[in-house]
Amino acid sequence: MVKVLGYYVDKDVEVKKASAGDAFVISEDEGPRGKYLVGYCPMGQHFELKDDKYLDVCTKIDKGTYKEITKGFYTPEDYL
Repeated sequence: MVKVLGYYVDKDVEVKKASAGDAFVISEDEGPRGKYLVGYCPMGQHFELKDDKYLDVCTKIDKGTYKEITKGFYTPEDYL
């Protein structure tokens, strides 16, 4: 099961102007090297977030806003 930590919009974009490429989900995963943060953006797919301080400058949004911004694009159910 995926542990979703939050939904965000990129730091350089206003929420009301955001598109599917600007919104992403952050989750926590665990592997052989321990826990790490994984991001998912419908346009860029999965990525490992190596600098969690980046989230401090992004805009946190709720799940409903994320779904509205990414409407028409695929997001795995585990992230919703």
